Amino acid sequence: MLSEAENLTQRFQSMNGRFEQLRSQVNNDVDIMVDNINSFASSIADLNVRIATDISRATGQQKPNDLLDQRDVLLNKLSELVDISVLQQQNGTVSVFIGQGQALVLDANASGVSAAPSKLDSSKLVVSINAINGNIDITPYLSGGALSGTLRFRDEILDPAQQKLGQVAAGLAMG
Repeated sequence: MLSEAENLTQRFQSMNGRFEQLRSQVNNDVDIMVDNINSFASSIADLNVRIATDISRATGQQKPNDLLDQRDVLLNKLSELVDISVLQQQNGTVSVFIGQGQALVLDANASGVSAAPSKLDSSKLVVSINAINGNIDITPYLSGGALSGTLRFRDEILDPAQQKLGQVAAGLAMG
């Protein structure tokens, strides 16, 4: 019986280890997606400058189609990571918003997005946007895209499963 209890304990530890590996992979994926969001936002802001400059220099209806296409590709890649709203401006630039209207790109300026450990649970990353008045946690407002899907997997599947495993282990230990 003691041997069986030891085997069961090892199985629980093994399963918990796998949950921790999944959590580490989720955090790594979030970091990579945040880096990509920042890269895309910065590139979109740079293209905004070039597009506005070309449009102001152009005679007639000439548009910098190559630059517009490049920006569209970046907007599509960004929208695969996170749900965005895009507003076309008069000068040819676009403004890009994420979450509940937090500005990611305004003209030539890209706000940085960061992932940092939660104050409540250091094993969980929260996503913040670097605003003028400090970092704003936008994790609960993210919808659509791979980043939102990864965070939902963590919150709705991984966390509850790991909690249930802990409850079963505690129940067996007390019983």
